[in-house]
This record gives sequence, structure tokens and C-alpha cells, in this order.
Amino acid sequence: MSPSPTVPANVESLFPAIQSDLDLIEVRLRQVVHSRLAVVPEVYLHTVEAGGKRIRPALTLLCARLMGGIGPTTYDRAVAVELIHLASLLHDDVVDNSDMRRARMTANRIWGNKNAVLVADFAQATAVHLLARVCDIETIANLSVTVVRMAEGELCQVYHEGSVDVDEDLYYRMIGDKTASLLALAARLGAEGADGDERAIAVCETYGEKLGLAFQVVDDLLDLTGDEETIGKPVGSDVRCGRLTLAPIHALRQGDAAAERVRDLVCAKDPTQLDLPALRAVLEASGSIDYARRAAERLAAEAVDCLADYAGQVERDALVTLAEYVIARTK
Repeated sequence: MSPSPTVPANVESLFPAIQSDLDLIEVRLRQVVHSRLAVVPEVYLHTVEAGGKRIRPALTLLCARLMGGIGPTTYDRAVAVELIHLASLLHDDVVDNSDMRRARMTANRIWGNKNAVLVADFAQATAVHLLARVCDIETIANLSVTVVRMAEGELCQVYHEGSVDVDEDLYYRMIGDKTASLLALAARLGAEGADGDERAIAVCETYGEKLGLAFQVVDDLLDLTGDEETIGKPVGSDVRCGRLTLAPIHALRQGDAAAERVRDLVCAKDPTQLDLPALRAVLEASGSIDYARRAAERLAAEAVDCLADYAGQVERDALVTLAEYVIARTK
């Protein structure tokens, strides 16, 4: 799937049809988490105000509109799914011992790991409470299963840190759990909130899953090839943590001199001394960077193919543009 020349340069211009809805979500995100303890809103708002693409609540809103319109519970569903995402960012920064995210200091670096983890838990609980007031038990169950998948994906990734035996199947299972499952849930929640039938809900869910896989493949590529100033955080963190992503996995499976060079680079005794430019050069020369890019394009195209029955709808066009943006983005 090649990006069209009309793909917006930034996410803010992606969703004109739902911009007023997203503005409302932004307000509600700032209002929904409150506590008698000052540290809770301080840590939480620091994460919210760092910005972000808001792709997950946008997915919820667009899928609701695709299925007929915003329902009485749609906004709560969209806020809840973003709360889960924001909580995962707080957790990730602690797990990865990160200092920077979106060009600002991480919450764990400012308030410490304990406060960051506990506020993340607070945000997750708030998401469950929010949906419990307006949705049936099956929706709460789907949310819980998704959080379990996200945790298992991260745990699996941690377990395999330092291993060069990670293959593509395992890689896709890990990113399917840790990333794509939440985008699939976001799309499903929107369709359910608009009373879509089971087939329509499944279409949206599959779109979200494929989009999430493409998103993470691109994210992993940006960690190898991106510009730190543009991304707003250090690059090369996956390799320094001993995590294999799609491009190195592909290179290592070739069994040639390039594979041996990649093995030497990713297995360096001191990860802080990683020669990232050298690794990039080998991955480019071996075709592994292009291989990962093509994989992201294929997944995005599969996401778009799910929407064939909705040709002509403005929401379908927005979802197509979103898929194009995901593979064309630079941060």
C-alpha cells in the first residue's frame, strides 16, 4: 500500500469530520481522572498534555459513525480506551527506564517509578469504572481481556530480551497483544456503541487489529531509522534493551555475512555502545528495512480491504487516510 499524495503531514489534520468530537474527548480526558491526592492529577495530566495522536479514540468515533452515528455511550467508550493507552505509556516508561517521551521528560523521571505505576493503575481503574456505568458486562469483559493481552505481550517481550531466536511469528504475536489488541478494541467499542451488527463489529475489529500491527511495525522501524528530534525520544532503544524487531529478525534469518554482522551488533556486550549507524547500514543493504516497510504496507492494505462494503462513506475515507498516515508517518 503506497501512501497517497494527499496524506496529511500531521495527525491533527486527519479527522476533520470528527474534530469537534475529538475536542470534546480532549476536554473529558482532562476531567475524568481526579483524586483527593494531588499527585494523581499531576502525573496523569503531565501524560495527557504531552499530546499524542489520539488514534484510539478517533477509531472509536469513526467506527461509530461508520455504523450509523455517535451513540449515547460512544464518548465514554472513546475516553476509556485512551485511558488504557495512557496508562500503558506510564507503565512502558517505567519498564524501559525511559527519560523522554514526546520531547519532554517522562513522568517516572519526574515523580519516580512508584508514583508513575500507581497513577497508571488509577487510570486503568477509572476506565473500567467509566464503562461499567454505561455498558454491559460483555464490554467490560472485552476490555479486561485486552488489558490482559497487552500485559502478556509486554511480558513476552521482556522474557525474550537478549534472545536472537525471536522469529516473525513470535514477533507478530507480541505486537498483536501489546499494541494491536487495543486498536482492535477501540474500533469494536465504536461499532458496538452505534448498535452495529456482529458482522459489522467484526469488520471494524479486524480493521483495528491490522492497523495496530502496521502501526507497531512502523514504530519499530522509526526506532531504528528515525530522527530523535522529530520523534521526541532516543532512537535505538529496542536494540539497546535486547529486543529484536522485524527488520533485524529478517536480516538474522538470511544466514549470510550480513546476518553475522547484525548478530555481532545486536549482541554487543555493552548495549550502551551500540553502533546504530552501522546497524542501519547493514539492515538497509540487506533489504531488511525495505522488507519491514513492505510488511507495514501490506498490513495497512489488509486493514483497508476490510472496509470494501462501505465505499463512498466519509468515515470510510477517513479510515483509509488513517491507514495511509500510519505507514507514512515520521514520528
